[in-house]
Order: sequence, then C-alpha cells, then structure tokens
Amino acid sequence: MCHAVTDRPRAARAGCQTLSNGVFPTQGRHRPHSEGKVLMLKIHRNEQRKARRAGFSLLELLAVVTILGIIAVVVVPRVAVSADAAKTNAHKQNIAEINSAVERWYFEKGKYPKANLSDIGTDASYFPDGLPENPLTGKKYSLNKNNRAE
Repeated sequence: MCHAVTDRPRAARAGCQTLSNGVFPTQGRHRPHSEGKVLMLKIHRNEQRKARRAGFSLLELLAVVTILGIIAVVVVPRVAVSADAAKTNAHKQNIAEINSAVERWYFEKGKYPKANLSDIGTDASYFPDGLPENPLTGKKYSLNKNNRAE
C-alpha cells in the first residue's frame, strides 16, 4: 500500500501493484491511472506509528543498559588482572636487569655497588634512562645482603 502515487514507476517501487493495462487495484475496484491527478491510497500503519513515535521505549533502554552491564562485568576484571600481571612482569624484568648490571659492575670495578644503587644508577653506561622504579610499590630498588636486587 502507498501514500499517494503520481507516476507508475514510483508506485511500483513503493510496493503498489499495477496491472498490465496500467490500472491500480484499489479496494477491489480498478481505477485508471491519470498522469495529472494524484491517486490517494491507504497510508501505511507503520508510517503512522513512526509519526507518533519520536524516542526509545523504556524497554529498549533497559535492554541496552542490561547488555552494557553484562559487558562491564566480564571486561573489568580481566583488565584489572592483566594490569597487575603486567606490573609483576615489569618488576621481574627490572630485577633481572639490575642484577645483570650489578654483576657487570662487580667484574669491572672489583666491588659491588652501594646498597641503595646510587652509584650504579647514575652511571649512564649501566642505566641510560636512570634506575627504574619498582612498578608494584613505586619505591626505588636496593640490594639485599647477598647483593641481589629487591
């Protein structure tokens, strides 16, 4: 069914039916189609609803909020766990790098660096970007009694 039809091709595109003789069926009767006049047909019920309906229904909004809540419940714990795992991995890597630098220092200088790593931390040949901080605690690394980073 169509709003109004002024030409046959438009009527055909809009879903109206035509007969081979150019006549449009209307309520069981056939009327000839004239080029200058507009033939009024029934208005779609869907188009009437669209004219009245301007926003989203409460049910649609509730569905969207529920879906977003489910996504948040699934994603947030994974992101939090992955951030902690990344910090732990960075901490392990920093300790390995510091221990390697401490061993090189010992072989080159014949003694271990200070326990607070102030001397090796300022030497650009060992740590060009400076001594890294512990990503877990935010504190600076130091050496324990066995000359290992902690």
